[in-house]
Parts: sequence; structure tokens; C-alpha cells
Amino acid sequence: MIDATEGVTEQDEKIIGYAHEMNKAIMVIVNKWDLIEKDDKTMQRYKEDLQMSLKFLKYAKYLFISAKTGQRAHKVLEIARECYDNYSKRIPTGILNEVINKAVLMKEPPIVGLKRMKIYYATQVASKPPKFIFFVNDSSASHFSYERYLENQLRESFDFSGTGIQIEYRERKE
Repeated sequence: MIDATEGVTEQDEKIIGYAHEMNKAIMVIVNKWDLIEKDDKTMQRYKEDLQMSLKFLKYAKYLFISAKTGQRAHKVLEIARECYDNYSKRIPTGILNEVINKAVLMKEPPIVGLKRMKIYYATQVASKPPKFIFFVNDSSASHFSYERYLENQLRESFDFSGTGIQIEYRERKE
């Protein structure tokens, strides 16, 4: 919970960082929203500022409330439930592979060290947090930007907002 009048403090960053490192479901609640002078773009600007401060937390859900007046306080449990549902989500292997194959067709993996990573298939091996294993020809041929691209494709296709996801690349010979 962040105090709207103070913004993100060093302690807030540490606590959120620990939750992120442990791949927990995360929602950022901004309290004392009633004390902020607002126009129709204030909430969006404040959220963008938060996302700049918490760059590693692009997937978090944000909620602006006032505990004093009760403004949007009724949504806390609803958003928490959405985060938990996404944290617990299971994706069938067939559907997962359709999305991955489509992503690869849209953007081919880059060549790294004279090799191009080939994804044979992917499967979800755990939830809480969601963990995926991608079986590939050569894990050393993966590039961080392409890994981020694949994570973004998973997030867009299956709504993993509010939770971290883990992706592991494992070699498998043809």
C-alpha cells in the first residue's frame, strides 16, 4: 500500500521487490487518494509515474482508494481475487503451444552465436506462480529480448496481470 501523498518510498520499493523476487501475486494499492488534487488525467499520470519507479513491476494491478471516505475500497477484494486467480491459472498445453507457435510465426527468434533457437513445444509445469518450460534445440541460443517477447505474448494471451511468471528453457534433442 502506497501513500498517495508520499509516493513510492524506499521501504515500499524493498517490500515490493521482495514480493516480486518471490514471484508472488502483486497489486499496488494507492491510499489517501482523496487528498490528491485531481483532473481527468491525474490517475493515469500517477500510475505511469509508479510504473517508472517500479520498472520491474509492469504486470502489477493498480487500485486508487481512500480508506477514509471508502472510495473504491470495495474493489480491493475483487482485484485481489483477480490477482490470485491469475497466480493460480493453468493453461492447457495445446492452447499454450498454439499461442507460442503463432508468436514464433509473427517474430522469428534471433540468431545468437550463429544459432537460432527452435522451440519444439512448451508446457506449464506449475502454478502459484505460473511456471512454463520451453523445450528448445539450444538454450544458449536464446536472447533476453526474445524471452521478454515470449513472456509478453503469454501475458497478452492469457492475462497474467497481477502475477509474475517463470519461464525456463530446456534443451531437447530432435
